[in-house]
Amino acid sequence: MVKVKSVSVIIPLFRRTAYIEDILKLETKLIQDLEFILVIDNPKQDFIKWVKEIAQNSKKKVEVLVNEKNIGASKSRNKGIECANGDLILFIDDDVIPERKLIDYHIEEIEKNETFGVIGTTIMNFDKNKKIQYAVGKAGFDYSFRLYRDYKKHSWGPTCNISFLKEKIRDNRFDDCYPKAGGGEDVDFCWDMGSREEQSKMVVSETAKAIHPPWVGIKSIYKRLNRWGYADAILFTKQPERRYIDWPNYPEANILLLISSIILGAVLNPWLFLQIPIHIIFSFVLTGFYQTYDSKSDLLTGQIIQSLRIWHHMGRIKQILLSFRFHRFFYRTQYFDSHTPKKIRRKTFTEFLLILFSYFITILGTLLLIYLR
Repeated sequence: MVKVKSVSVIIPLFRRTAYIEDILKLETKLIQDLEFILVIDNPKQDFIKWVKEIAQNSKKKVEVLVNEKNIGASKSRNKGIECANGDLILFIDDDVIPERKLIDYHIEEIEKNETFGVIGTTIMNFDKNKKIQYAVGKAGFDYSFRLYRDYKKHSWGPTCNISFLKEKIRDNRFDDCYPKAGGGEDVDFCWDMGSREEQSKMVVSETAKAIHPPWVGIKSIYKRLNRWGYADAILFTKQPERRYIDWPNYPEANILLLISSIILGAVLNPWLFLQIPIHIIFSFVLTGFYQTYDSKSDLLTGQIIQSLRIWHHMGRIKQILLSFRFHRFFYRTQYFDSHTPKKIRRKTFTEFLLILFSYFITILGTLLLIYLR
């Protein structure tokens, strides 16, 4: 029987945030031994003194670690693990507002279910009046914050609110091959943990809640999704048992069609190059219409969703190009049991057909103009 007597809360810090004080106010009635480990991963910023003052003024046991340089989220969490003394290690990000009894809820779930980890519920409420935020939600990019709606148990969860028994972590660590700012390393860590346990899935707790303010800023959102795409191309190489093959998505299909256009233009007529920008625009509009239909939203939202998806795919393509393993263009990672590759392929195939339709229409139109000329 699992009995938690102590807890270590690990929080990587990259910026000055108002939420750190809320995190340090977390309470527990189930244990006496509680420690907070703050790992500052941005030593060039001027908030270090501010963090240390908060730690000194706190009535809790707080340890502040300052990295000599920016080493990224993965290494910062690993540093926290090495210093942690608790039976249970709770990871919280510096941009969430936790429920005051979050720690006790994690303890109760892990003791009751005899599992190696607990995925807390992190709620992100997008503003429906802000098109970009609304489109992110409609596109499903907030899936890691909606696990509690569909699952009682799941094989991975985001590190903004997740706990593990330290004795089960053993020598497992977050891999630093993923983007420094985060993305993919939490999924990889959980899957590695599950592969060593009889129970490959963790409990999803509805009571262990935290609020994650919605992402703001167009640039920030697109950078995040691009980073996740980049991480996805690492995940399916590190976790080959969760890999499957799919139809080419928008960027992949158009890269292949661009090569075809170059060959056709060189062999038949250079004027065929004119169809390339027309096809790119036309295919984007067509696939945007499809996203509108699929997400049951308005046309503008559908076009934004398609642009988000394209930018996400571009991050994956970037990593594949850097690896010089071009056959990986067709690889995908299976994240969810309820979203089978068969269902996903059906959507990708529909988009692929729309792109091909656009290509043939623009090619035929250009050939017709050449003939009439």
